[in-house]
Amino acid sequence: MNQSPATKIMVVEDETIVALDIQSRLRKFGYEVVAVCSSGEEALAQVPAVLPDLILMDIMLAGELDGIKTAEQIRSRYDLPVIFLTAYADEKTLQAAKLTEPYGYVLKPFEERELHSNIEMGLYRHKLEREIKESRQWFATTLKCIGDAVIATDEKGIVVFMNAVAQALTGWPESAAVGVELNAVFRIVNETTRQPAENPALRALREGVITGLANHTILLAQDGREFPIDDSAAPIRDERGNIIGVVLVFRDVSERKQAEDQIRRYNEQLEELVRVRTARLQQLERQRLENEKLAATGRMAARIAHEINNPLAGIKNSFLLIKDHVPRDHPDYEFVPRLEREIDRIAGIVQQMFTLYRPDRNMTKEYPASEAIRDVVALARSGAQEAGVTITVAIEQAGQARVNSEGTLRQVLFNLLRNAIEASARGSAIMVQAAARDGWLNLIVADQGCGIPEAIQSQVFEPFFTTKSGSATGGLGLGLSISKNLAEASGGAIRFESKQGLGTTFHILLPLAGSAPTRSEDN
Repeated sequence: MNQSPATKIMVVEDETIVALDIQSRLRKFGYEVVAVCSSGEEALAQVPAVLPDLILMDIMLAGELDGIKTAEQIRSRYDLPVIFLTAYADEKTLQAAKLTEPYGYVLKPFEERELHSNIEMGLYRHKLEREIKESRQWFATTLKCIGDAVIATDEKGIVVFMNAVAQALTGWPESAAVGVELNAVFRIVNETTRQPAENPALRALREGVITGLANHTILLAQDGREFPIDDSAAPIRDERGNIIGVVLVFRDVSERKQAEDQIRRYNEQLEELVRVRTARLQQLERQRLENEKLAATGRMAARIAHEINNPLAGIKNSFLLIKDHVPRDHPDYEFVPRLEREIDRIAGIVQQMFTLYRPDRNMTKEYPASEAIRDVVALARSGAQEAGVTITVAIEQAGQARVNSEGTLRQVLFNLLRNAIEASARGSAIMVQAAARDGWLNLIVADQGCGIPEAIQSQVFEPFFTTKSGSATGGLGLGLSISKNLAEASGGAIRFESKQGLGTTFHILLPLAGSAPTRSEDN
């Protein structure tokens, strides 16, 4: 069976007889005496060779090194337990011996039991101290090597330990921080308000609970750098539960915060993309429904127009025959021109219904836009004068407009001017502007009328939608629908903005002849 090796003891005694007596007693106790030295110098030379577990040292040694000085060097170099042997017990000698932190003090002459108990107690104490020291060293090394910053304080909030990460983040070297109040080393503020934040370590000391930082906390380093951090602090308690300090663990979360900000930006971009795509899909769905509605309405209108057109032609021819036989001095002749105007109006409505069904997208004719604009304005001025409304015109290099048919520009502009006149109050003005830019004819018709209510603005281009049903002028609600159809058939577009009480502005885009127009934000 294996036995534990005997405890090795060195004896340092300058009296030979005493040394031999001690050696004999130690062997009796089962210890191994590895060296007997008569001076401090000899003992220092022998220690690294024999590495004893404990040293019995006479205080009053001959030579330059007495027992106290020899014990000091052995403790600092080898951390070995020393028990003093002496025949002197004066206060001065005791105080000098205490400074070397001996593991025992045996007065000569001594009893075997006293010597044995001091040796065993010294060995046990040294073993415990070494275990504690190794444990502390292990924890200290662990704290220094972990990736988080660690600061430990005493019960008063004074720094007693900092690892390398904490030193790097705070800008304080451990040698300068130890002994300083934690608030001076660990300075934190709110990221938004820049007001000092409550120190979690001091709160842990005060309340005896584990605490953490609030969000958006910034650490202010000694050198002026700033770090977003999160942390926690926990009280350190002794075996009785008393708080003897606090440990603060914190980390730089700059990279995490940047990643969170990046994810947030990506989410915002994704949400915006979804919003735009959803709006586009909704717009396409509205266009599809509008086109289906327009196509169905157009087909119905064409059938109705076809059915009306034949009898209308007979009515018109019959009227012309009757007209020629009614004398101008006849008392009912005043109804003749009225009847003729109404027949022509019905014919115009029928033509509009045909146009709504299928504008001819293949027929394009180039002609001076400025000339057509002036013609239409001149035609509309008579109605404007009757309504007490003025029309102003501004044309800037309108160029040649490529349009769906020869009358497209004229019809679109006339429809818009007629609506503007009907919506305008006496004394107001209508502005017509035209300019050539980026391959487009930009035509603007703006009035100072009552405006279009926001609730119905999305319906103004729908066929048969009208706000004039109760007015004297009436209306089928086809003018704007036909205008939009004609503009888009020409490769252009029409839009408007309107505010109640301020008026309405229509924008028409038609492609210019011989150009490749590009759409822009301005267009």
